[in-house]
Amino acid sequence: FHDMFMFPLPAEDHEERRVVELTESGQTMELLLQFCYPQEDPVIKELQALHRVLQACDKYQMDTITKKVAKRLSEFSRKMPLRVFCVAYHAKLATEARQAAFDLLRGPESDLLDPRIPELHLLTIPMFAELLRYYRRCVAAATSTVSLVKPQWYYNKDWITNDHSCWFSCDNCDSETGFKQLRIRKRAVVYPRQWWVTIMNTVGEKLADSPLSPSALDDL
Repeated sequence: FHDMFMFPLPAEDHEERRVVELTESGQTMELLLQFCYPQEDPVIKELQALHRVLQACDKYQMDTITKKVAKRLSEFSRKMPLRVFCVAYHAKLATEARQAAFDLLRGPESDLLDPRIPELHLLTIPMFAELLRYYRRCVAAATSTVSLVKPQWYYNKDWITNDHSCWFSCDNCDSETGFKQLRIRKRAVVYPRQWWVTIMNTVGEKLADSPLSPSALDDL
């Protein structure tokens, strides 16, 4: 704050003590200074208030306090990942932005397209486009791991290591007839049972809606 008193004051200001008017609200400055005091950090329950504190940290070049405040973004990331991503991106907080982008995968793509997000204006158009591409690439990667929907001669599922599992070798279950074969690790060829293919496709549909869906295995 030392340099603030080097700015010229209005000509009509003749008081002995120099007074500098701040653009931040009293609440923002109080929270900011509480992070500086040798005491327990303040509780911030609103993301907008946290964002204002981050902006004040940047304005007054308080890098150490910025790191402390940035850690609090994780408290909001699970419930409002897009809003946290916008704030983290605007504040140039790469670690927090990556975590928020990851948390976005827990919800549907429609969450990214909600125009009511108040912090959305903090993103540039290229950054928003890249975030949307990231989400869709993750959807494609998640669904391709399990999905067996596309008709083709064979499917590669290298993550499967055991070709003697019941979903391949059970003699009491019907085999899937929609495709010829399934190649697993070490290029072993198996013929999965119908019920296993149904489960895999059901999980694939849920992952297409939300690639980190905690309910992908519900109701199976």
